[in-house]
Amino acid sequence: MSGVDLPTPKGHYSHAARVGDLLFLSGQLPLDETGTPRTDLDLEGQAELVFANLDRVLAAAGAPRDALAQVRVYVTDVELWPRVDAVYRAWLGDHRPARCVVPVPALHWDSLPEAEAVAHVPTAEVENAVSPASP
Repeated sequence: MSGVDLPTPKGHYSHAARVGDLLFLSGQLPLDETGTPRTDLDLEGQAELVFANLDRVLAAAGAPRDALAQVRVYVTDVELWPRVDAVYRAWLGDHRPARCVVPVPALHWDSLPEAEAVAHVPTAEVENAVSPASP
């Protein structure tokens, strides 16, 4: 996707892929704008950064946060979920997309949360259609 205010992915993927009116946002970890993992942050700080990164991908697509139709959140311990959920609720406010919470044994760079999403973004509202990330 062109115009994302995030570093080019290091792997073989794009920050998002568009299929019709759906925008599929790749999993976002707590990486800062330079691509540095911020696992030095506490759980809440990591979660805020994960959701901010989803916002950056949405912004690059010209989509508002309320375009989110589904969010999948991964956490390394289900006991952490209430704390991540508090950040999630503050981030989304009254918007309530479908959601799935997935406890996992580990995430890249020892991150605690990761999130991916699907948004409904009518084609007419998007100027730059999603294109693969440059190598």
